[in-house]
Amino acid sequence: MGRDARGALRRWADALGLPPAARDRMCAAWRAKRYRRGEVLFYEGDTPADVYFLCRGRVKLVRRALGERQHILRVVSGPDMLGERALIAGQPYAAAAQMMEDSLIGILQAKRFFELWRDEPEFSRMFARHLARKLARADDAAFDLAQRTIR
Repeated sequence: MGRDARGALRRWADALGLPPAARDRMCAAWRAKRYRRGEVLFYEGDTPADVYFLCRGRVKLVRRALGERQHILRVVSGPDMLGERALIAGQPYAAAAQMMEDSLIGILQAKRFFELWRDEPEFSRMFARHLARKLARADDAAFDLAQRTIR
């Protein structure tokens, strides 16, 4: 993984409390890839094979409605993870991920992700914190939306 990508991943892991030794083992497992604006990282309905770390850039998560119309579920800005929920749940991706601008993505193969999950207790705890924070943001967004529809 390139220096830019590794630095972003390290800062993200540090912010979630991953100890340096576990962080370095985690960072060593990732590979980096640059994506251009408009490229698709994964498609709705695909089976997850990787977990993605958005080091830099913006990605929109979109779902198709009836016909060809797309609905943007959310816009993700780096640093953040993508695809982890589907992988952990053993379900297809619920939305497609498309680059809104040139982006730098870290890629961790599913097999390696689950090895880290099993062998690195600190990685598992860090990831649980990440998922809990993401769930809290989703709860806040649902609450905000509910308040808007009542008014």
